[in-house]
Amino acid sequence: MPQTTTAASARSCAIRIDDENGAPVDVSGSTNQWGLDLDNQTGQMWTFSGDWPITRDGKKNASLTIRAVYTTTNNEASDLFLDWFNNQGQRTVTIDYPDSSVGSNRLTGDFALDDFSQQGEAQNGEPMTVEVTLLPTNELTLTKIAS
Repeated sequence: MPQTTTAASARSCAIRIDDENGAPVDVSGSTNQWGLDLDNQTGQMWTFSGDWPITRDGKKNASLTIRAVYTTTNNEASDLFLDWFNNQGQRTVTIDYPDSSVGSNRLTGDFALDDFSQQGEAQNGEPMTVEVTLLPTNELTLTKIAS
């Protein structure tokens, strides 16, 4: 098989997160990494008369991590994440990848904030970061951007 010529970069992803009023806010300028883990809750069981397990598909689950630059401006990612942590509830998150053009992927779902962490190191000049882990509160949708 020849090497692919259609590899995509994540540098132009667009991430939108609802604020406390439910209005989507583009946080692409203060986020730099996201990761989606999808799980099938597959179950297995062995019987006395077989050498191989009985395997069945179960329910689905996911987790979404987003890393952002810590900023001191309102309504940027770190501010939205801290507000979300303090006020809880579910919010809609939309990620377009590799960008927001027609034909790109759009992941949308309602999430609860499960984990909030912030890091800072004194020995270098790198910006501080904030990372959140989000868990879906219902079904995620993955579509192609049509327009």
